[in-house]
Amino acid sequence: MEIEKVDASVRTDHRRGLPPSGFSMNLVQVISAMALWMPFALFLPSPVYASTSDKSTPRPNIIVILADDLGYGDLSCYNSKCAYKTPRLDRMAKEGVRFTDAHSPSTICSPSRYGLFSGNQIYRSTGRGGGAFEGPGGPSYLKPGTLTIGQMLQEQGYRTGVFGKWHVGLSWFDKDGKRLGGGFENSLLIDYEKSTPLIDGPNQRGFDQSFITPNCPNTDPLYVYIDNGMVPVPASQRHDRNSLPNPGGKWRWDNDEGWKSPDYNFMNADLLFYEKTKTFITDHRRNTPNKPFFAVLSTQITHAPVLPADEFNSATQAGPRGDFVYELDTLVGKTLDLLQELGIDDNTLVLFNSDNGAETLHVDWMRRDHQHDASGGWRGMKRDGWEGGHRVPFIARWPGHIPAGRVTTQMTNTTDIFATLASIVGYKLPDDAAVDSFDMLPAMLGTVEDDAPIRPHMLTQSFRGEFQIRQGDWKYLDHTGSGGNSYARGMMKEYALPELAPEAPGQLYNLKADPGETQNLFFSEAAKRIELQSLLRQLKSSGRSAPRGRQPVSEIPQQLIVPPSALLQIVDCCAICYCPASPRRGADMRGLITAVEGLSVSSLDWAPLRAIIEENQTFLITSHVRPDADALGSELGMAAILQAFGKTATIVNATSPPTTLHFLNPDGGILKLNEDIPRDKLPDVDVHIVVDTSAWQQLGAMADVVQKAGKKRVVIDHHVSSDNMGATEFKDVQSAATGELIYDAACFLGVTFDATVASALYAAIATDTGWFRFPSTSGDTMRTAAALMELGAEPHELFRLLNEQKSLPRMHLKGRVLARMTTLCDNRLAWIYVDKQDLDETKSVPSDTEGLVNECLTLAGVEAAFIAVQLPSGMIKFSLRCRPPHDVAALAENFGGGGHKLASGATLEGPLTEASSKVLAKFTEMMSDSSGE
Repeated sequence: MEIEKVDASVRTDHRRGLPPSGFSMNLVQVISAMALWMPFALFLPSPVYASTSDKSTPRPNIIVILADDLGYGDLSCYNSKCAYKTPRLDRMAKEGVRFTDAHSPSTICSPSRYGLFSGNQIYRSTGRGGGAFEGPGGPSYLKPGTLTIGQMLQEQGYRTGVFGKWHVGLSWFDKDGKRLGGGFENSLLIDYEKSTPLIDGPNQRGFDQSFITPNCPNTDPLYVYIDNGMVPVPASQRHDRNSLPNPGGKWRWDNDEGWKSPDYNFMNADLLFYEKTKTFITDHRRNTPNKPFFAVLSTQITHAPVLPADEFNSATQAGPRGDFVYELDTLVGKTLDLLQELGIDDNTLVLFNSDNGAETLHVDWMRRDHQHDASGGWRGMKRDGWEGGHRVPFIARWPGHIPAGRVTTQMTNTTDIFATLASIVGYKLPDDAAVDSFDMLPAMLGTVEDDAPIRPHMLTQSFRGEFQIRQGDWKYLDHTGSGGNSYARGMMKEYALPELAPEAPGQLYNLKADPGETQNLFFSEAAKRIELQSLLRQLKSSGRSAPRGRQPVSEIPQQLIVPPSALLQIVDCCAICYCPASPRRGADMRGLITAVEGLSVSSLDWAPLRAIIEENQTFLITSHVRPDADALGSELGMAAILQAFGKTATIVNATSPPTTLHFLNPDGGILKLNEDIPRDKLPDVDVHIVVDTSAWQQLGAMADVVQKAGKKRVVIDHHVSSDNMGATEFKDVQSAATGELIYDAACFLGVTFDATVASALYAAIATDTGWFRFPSTSGDTMRTAAALMELGAEPHELFRLLNEQKSLPRMHLKGRVLARMTTLCDNRLAWIYVDKQDLDETKSVPSDTEGLVNECLTLAGVEAAFIAVQLPSGMIKFSLRCRPPHDVAALAENFGGGGHKLASGATLEGPLTEASSKVLAKFTEMMSDSSGE
């Protein structure tokens, strides 16, 4: 086989969605092409667009207003039972879009603010969680080399400013030049001459102008103002909390008595931050009116202590905290009014967000005193991994662009602000930047429906740094309890709920069925839990959760949007008309469609695989027993990748493939242990690579080889079920086949395949999707298949080899077995069996049983089926199949097996009758549960 290692830029154009080199078209050319080649197509209305790539198009001014400890239920536009009104924020929501499934990246201040400025989870900076800084705490979570949101916008011509609470860490030094740590007393050790201008303050992290406090302005001292990296008045006085009012006799709580500068003003902190923001905007408009600006107004409302400015005392009937929120609402209104006064309202995007849920005592006091639920009905509070700790308000307003009155259920995170703004300003994010940030602009504009989620998953972290992961309605918490607060003592005991699965080391909830997170499904929904655990491991180890190759939206509609389906038709025309030199135009078309949709096959980060390949020389590749086409194709594809890098690759499996798949191994390069190669003759390799399984049992005799060798291990798999193999995992349960992942890896690594390997990978994908019939088949799957065809795979020939080469004994066996098919559960369950006598009398072999179980599902009304096959060893092999909503992966786990929800397998000890009875009992139980019996 011929293997070619191609230039990475070619791979990037083809796989990551960039048009081919030299390809250039404008919208007029595209529509012209459509008219030429599709005269029968419907004419589309002409939208008005603002191009993000055209330097002459005015880019919007951008303002982010960040609240502090503001819960989901703290605004009247989110909470119909709110104890007060927030008229300006309600109006902002009516004039823009309101997100109802928005989340902070962490459940405390500092890590969430890091998420806003970096587009990353705090785990990417610390390798764990991150605390809230106090005193001269630092250094900054924004490490050198981290692209910040300010730097990104500076590169696009913006003047940037941040005003208010910073709280992502700063470097302070004593007189000897030693970096200080947090702590109140250390504030007196600061040498301001050595410490300023700050080496990791806002002005060194992408902001042209800044006026900030290092930590929370009214707690977590030190209490000083920092103006463009300098401290005009150092901290020299000890703060006495009794010098401040104590609203309601309790709301001054958490006002720490640290060191402050003599001119520090606790009561008017947020008024000061607003005035600094206003000055920045008005000066900028006066001096450089043709240049856009980016401003962050980072308030401390409603963080403890609750100290509203004097003019807002008794502004509501909901006590000091209600007054505090009303102050915030007023400042938002003043900001919007300022835009009107300056005549820039229509060209300014304003975002409003909160850094985490509401403080514990605040939730309790507001519930008791004013019947107001700051958590908005969600379980948990600040610091907790439950929804109340991180589900927050998020509102976006951009007149003329974001339709007024939109409400969206699209799941989003504060980290997404980064990629969204990058899209708006036409900035292509590098793959190593904002690695947890998704572009939510389509959700804001209303160009995607809510039932087409932008985010396939979302990470959050609680107070202790522990992870939570969302996937649709499912939420997995990788910890016990809240992940933050203790509910075992004090007033928190009142909010403790009984733990229904006390032995579970984690929590699994379906938020659609159980929004209160009361029913822990850790054990009862084991398949989903394992899937999310695997996904969480992958998103942590891969170094990213966002897709690669993110592209900014090229044109932002101001009135009308062309439907995505029409865009795909246009792209199809582009491929036909403008790629005449391409010998087979489909490859170029595939790259273009990917560019429009912003898709990639998986969100895996293949960089660690590149490092492993480059650092080692010899590799052994293996897969599961009785390898199918996906296993064999993936092995051949992986070997081709290694050979392209000049490495030595050996493929060895515990058992031979069925005779129907021998055509995939024409040169005998796939070896069988102890038959083609004795165990003591196996090469002493550097790395073992396991493909298409991550379960030890499924490796057969090769499991012992891999375990005892103690070498570096790599796993590439798409199955839900998994063991801890102590390997570097590349796992994506959303992919239709492992072969799809191998192709994705090759594209990342700059490797292309010859026709033999392309055919093997096509067979891998086609057979694992039932020739693209199964629900796992996606648009990405079809595009990968198309690309493999361009490399020489011929579907008609592969179908003939795989499906039209049946032996006469197999035909006899099929008729014999199907004739005695048994149906149960009102004919919704079907099962068949094959024993040793069947094989002997029809002169068949066990591999002739492959695919027979699928025949059962062709019977009208059948929802689930299985086949039991007695192997020569006496073991009983079960193949399990079902239709949604059933889950045979969870069923297979009862017997040490696994696979997919709709297709799984397991092997049990005989005899056949006893083993079949066990499996049948579980199937009957599953069918009864689904029918409500």
